[in-house]
Amino acid sequence: MIMERITDFFAHVKDGNILNILILAGIIVVILALTILIVALVSGNKAKKNYKPPVADERIVLSVPPEAALPTTPAGSLRFCPKCGTANSNKNSYCTDCGTKL
Repeated sequence: MIMERITDFFAHVKDGNILNILILAGIIVVILALTILIVALVSGNKAKKNYKPPVADERIVLSVPPEAALPTTPAGSLRFCPKCGTANSNKNSYCTDCGTKL
């Protein structure tokens, strides 16, 4: 029964019936679209499974050149905190960052 219908359909396509040709073209387009969709879904899942987040070594690290790190001050005018290492003025008795006695 189904084979007869398919054979009859292709016989009409052979005869040049434009409606049957358009139906056949539509069926082919739908089959191709489904195939492409399935391939995209399958390959997309593989990409997600293989994803690895970057580790610390692969991240971008911004650094400041040593000469730009600290403002220029006269020699001996700074004292560094023994606890946190913050540069403090000689006038300060306590660290401006952590409050430790200098």
